[in-house]
Amino acid sequence: MAFVSMEFSVMRSSENAAPSISRDFARLNVNFSAPVVPGDELEIEIWFEGDDLAFQVHAPARQSIVSKGGRATLRAAASTH
Repeated sequence: MAFVSMEFSVMRSSENAAPSISRDFARLNVNFSAPVVPGDELEIEIWFEGDDLAFQVHAPARQSIVSKGGRATLRAAASTH
């Protein structure tokens, strides 16, 4: 279940924050901090830190952060550094 929630988080975050950019990630980091259970509704908080897309995921019904410290670096941004 963790990898399903990670994929959902990353793809949804990138679609919402920057719909016109490629989904070709050079680097991906996420810390699972609580389990996601079937039926959980998830909310994703998204922001940019430099060229990276940062995010964390909440399960509001349980008042729980289920992943934190999420960061995705796009391949194009990574190749310019």
